Amino acid sequence: MAQRRRAQPRGAAALLLLLSAAVAVVQGLGPDSVIRAGTARLQDASGVQMAYSEGGNTTGNNTTDGNLGGGDAQPAVQLDGPAAAADRLLIEAADATAAADAAAAAAAATQAAATQLAASQAAAAAAAEVERVAALPQWMPSYDTSAYTQLPELSNVVAVHMVHIPGTEKYLYMERPSGWHPDGSRVIAGTFDLWTGKFTNLDSPDGLFCAGHTLMSNGSVVIVGGHVENAGYPSGIQSIRTFTDGQPSLYKVTNMLYPRWYPTITLMPNKQHIIMGGTQGVGAGTKSNTYYEIWDSENPGITVQRLVSPIYLSSVKQNYYPFNFVLPTGDMFNYCGRVGWIMDAFTGEYKLPIPSRPYSTVSKKSVYTTQYPYTGTAVMLALRPEENYDATIMIIGGADIQAAQDLTMLACSESISIKISMPKPWATRDNAYWFNGGWVTEQLAFPRVMPDSVLLPNGVVIVMSGAMRGLAGDSAAGGGSKASYPVFHAEMYDPYLPVGSRWSTLARSQIARLYHSTSALTTQGTILVSGCDRCGKIDTNDTEYSAPPVKAEYRNEVFYPPFWYDTVGKPVLMDWPNFITYGENFMVMYAGEIDPNVPVTGAALVAPSSTTHSFNQNQRVVMLEIEVSTEKNWITLIAPPSANHAPPQMYMLFLLNGYTYSSAVWITLDNAPPNLD
Repeated sequence: MAQRRRAQPRGAAALLLLLSAAVAVVQGLGPDSVIRAGTARLQDASGVQMAYSEGGNTTGNNTTDGNLGGGDAQPAVQLDGPAAAADRLLIEAADATAAADAAAAAAAATQAAATQLAASQAAAAAAAEVERVAALPQWMPSYDTSAYTQLPELSNVVAVHMVHIPGTEKYLYMERPSGWHPDGSRVIAGTFDLWTGKFTNLDSPDGLFCAGHTLMSNGSVVIVGGHVENAGYPSGIQSIRTFTDGQPSLYKVTNMLYPRWYPTITLMPNKQHIIMGGTQGVGAGTKSNTYYEIWDSENPGITVQRLVSPIYLSSVKQNYYPFNFVLPTGDMFNYCGRVGWIMDAFTGEYKLPIPSRPYSTVSKKSVYTTQYPYTGTAVMLALRPEENYDATIMIIGGADIQAAQDLTMLACSESISIKISMPKPWATRDNAYWFNGGWVTEQLAFPRVMPDSVLLPNGVVIVMSGAMRGLAGDSAAGGGSKASYPVFHAEMYDPYLPVGSRWSTLARSQIARLYHSTSALTTQGTILVSGCDRCGKIDTNDTEYSAPPVKAEYRNEVFYPPFWYDTVGKPVLMDWPNFITYGENFMVMYAGEIDPNVPVTGAALVAPSSTTHSFNQNQRVVMLEIEVSTEKNWITLIAPPSANHAPPQMYMLFLLNGYTYSSAVWITLDNAPPNLD
């Protein structure tokens, strides 16, 4: 029997965190309110359930009053004799004609009634849809329902790289050597404990700057590639290293076959890792990597190489930090700049090209891209069982390719998204993908280059940081930023609203987060925000901007999304298993943070973040199927069906009440329970 956990008080730190922002109840219908076929349930803010029928059956009562013609009844006509017989034949013929006419009229009336019924049903369905959309919360710009809070503690390392350490509220920070540090040290790595505010310095075997990193199935962190020899640290551009919480240092495991600066590493369903992209030297124009590598933590001393498609590489050129996502078939979505493919990362087969990026709807002459230094961000939206786990990839921001010649050009203020439907069963792994009409373009409030995107447990996306003008990078070696006019406001993308009304503006920070800033979701459902090592001198007309005393930024913030404030509607996990397997039904116990009768309408597994250079290399949210239990305050959840849907690792489990979500607990998802012998 799987071990279980009971909720424990988190102490004064939790109380202080709860009291650090004013409570504003945000009520509204959640993602579960999307109408499906047949009867759908909508729950209003007070918890009252309302049933709506989509189409449905309508019946009417046919009544007669015994007098078809109306008015007074007429006496029957009496006929007899030969003349009467002839007249009777004429009458019978007339009756037959009348009967035929009546039948035709009845058929026409039936058809008209059917047409009217169909029209009535269509009107009812349309009205229900209008009512559904109107009932969804319209999150307008509102600074009292979201907020940035600056933490009192500084970090000793600039968070160029930020990784959430599973099972904790600690975050691994890594940097390029930035000269001055608050503690006077020369460290380039350390952990920040969000609960205690303590920063712990770590040793590193070599240079970490511009590495790729993600989580391992056992909860450790793997870091690949990085920088050449710098500031006394040996070259790490070809290294594979690991870090496990509690160790005093990062440890070098082996070398890759090729040096890599700006690589992406992806945890795969079989627990192996795909290492892709990056150049063999530092900076644009250096030699590209024509091979990607497969690393197996069970055989960590070697990697296996696979050829990058020459067609793909000729288009993307440098292949910096490609946007890679594991699809629920086990195939990989691989995208960089303006070009992408669906591929089998283990065989090296490039199966299907992604449709071309659409022309801009805002700036017709602009050609936007997202590869460094025109850096954008990307996220795969929440995978939902009721949508067959179709994957929607969204790419946000970036810059015009002409910005390299003109740093005053506005960045891209668009998001593009594409829904990828997949074959069934998911194990088929064939080419039967379709793209549902291709890319959908939507408009942000601000142009953004170098933004971060954070996927919340309810499927909503928060975008923050970045600049309105310029590019990623240094204006000169060790100099200031190539970007200017920071974007201080966060924005929110609600995928449950109609296209064209999904983006809205949230609260603002006073701290600029440009080149080398990062963010990560916390177990509280808030967002830790840190970093920026070229923020000392920047152009801005914002009078509330708070500049750091040096060019590097060591201040940390927490961003509170609107949903965090709904303490009345917030569930609390009370009992849960430590470990679950794929497709398993498992029970959890919950209560309300304030209201004991809070309902639970959904649940989500959220992977721990691993963010650098505007891309979270381990971001993933998988919604769970839910069954109502007969036991009060218990629900049955169904784990994802396969490792393709959720690669094996530790996840944060959140409960949902519409848009409102609980704090998370950690739970391990794998093929089999660990051997405790």
